[in-house]
Amino acid sequence: MIKNLTLAILSSFVLLACTDDQSTVESQQPAVEATKAVAETTTSVPTDASPDFDTHMLQLSQDYFALRPETATYFGVPDEKAGAGASSRLGNYSVAGEAERRAGLKAMLDKLESIDETNLTESQKVSLQLVKTEATNAYAPATLVEYGLALGEYGNWFLPYPVSHLSGPHAEIPGILEDKMAVTSDADALAYLNRLNLYAEVLDGVIEKMAYDRDLGVVPPDFSIERTITNLSLGLAAPAPESSLVSSFAQKLTDADIKNADELVTQATAIVDEQVFPATRRLIDALNESLAVASHEAGVGRLPNGAAFYQAMITHMTDTTLPADEIHALGLAEVTRIHAEMDALLKVIGY
Repeated sequence: MIKNLTLAILSSFVLLACTDDQSTVESQQPAVEATKAVAETTTSVPTDASPDFDTHMLQLSQDYFALRPETATYFGVPDEKAGAGASSRLGNYSVAGEAERRAGLKAMLDKLESIDETNLTESQKVSLQLVKTEATNAYAPATLVEYGLALGEYGNWFLPYPVSHLSGPHAEIPGILEDKMAVTSDADALAYLNRLNLYAEVLDGVIEKMAYDRDLGVVPPDFSIERTITNLSLGLAAPAPESSLVSSFAQKLTDADIKNADELVTQATAIVDEQVFPATRRLIDALNESLAVASHEAGVGRLPNGAAFYQAMITHMTDTTLPADEIHALGLAEVTRIHAEMDALLKVIGY
């Protein structure tokens, strides 16, 4: 059964967050402040205070969204449930930000372990065990390797490479801003601009993380880097006013009939032209540096502690502890079995 941190934590946390009546005051503090506060936030509730289960889970949901604020937008969780100002912040993808994210995830695990199950219902016990198992599996790769990003893909998977042609903040964040972030009020428009203003910082942070990982001997395969460069270059082909980050924002402002739309679009255009485009070019330059030392081999087995990392990812993504070789053998056996069944059926109809 394929499960992951989102299915476990978000299915429990988001539902709890969306049904709780607690409200919070919106803030626009930078993403780096949110991630630096994670360790303190997640350990602020005394383990002997015994708050009820829903209170525990609501706090854990907000701890989680503090680690990845953009994930709240992706799953449609508003600020009053995800945490103050979540819709105006982005995650920190620098080396320090990744360390803080891992520390925050570990703190969440510690808090989960501190929950007293004595007075929980059977359903609550099952939910708690599910979340503990999935959070443990999600954290496990981070205990084996320094490289990569924990909670890297829409708050789901551990990523071995901070940037690839399929995943990374350069792909995820524009998609969330353009497709998932609603702009129906002046406050929403300011939150969008604040995130757009933070995006170049995110790109510079992930460039730093790429360089750090490269020094550890971790570089994506060459074909992945080449495709990433192509995709990023396409995003630079049109002038800033025609960038999807600007044009989608302009359309949202029009649809919402925001009065000062022209001024807001001008601000967005300036941010993209003066900050986002230059940061994107810096990312392309960094990728070209990595390309010069990249291998064509795709498997993570070539990476430091790659075999153990691969095994941890199997458990992370599927919950099984079967060794990789046994899974491969099972796959080959299943292909043989299915082909035999297909062959018999095909012969019946004359093939």
